[in-house]
Amino acid sequence: MILLYVAMPAIDDSQAAAAQSEYIKRPPRIQYHSARLKYNKVPQKFKAIMEGKSEEGAERLKSLKSDLTQGNFDADKYANSANTIIVSIIQHAAQTTLGPAKMAEK
Repeated sequence: MILLYVAMPAIDDSQAAAAQSEYIKRPPRIQYHSARLKYNKVPQKFKAIMEGKSEEGAERLKSLKSDLTQGNFDADKYANSANTIIVSIIQHAAQTTLGPAKMAEK
């Protein structure tokens, strides 16, 4: 199974500076049916979606890098934003082609 986990702030960016010291809740973990990648056309569909979304993400990452080098924000915000972009690409491809799996109850 593919297990994705990203720590996304529970607040919007405009309030991030004021709430840096506050605890940030982590979203629930999401598991996908990675075994479906063995099916006939699923790997090709997954790859095509990843490639398409990666092109969009590359432009957003380039813009982020530019903002970082210009000093518009710090390295932590850059890392968090880049991580969010990358994980959202993977999650979109996984949700579209693999479907979420239910996690076992503890």
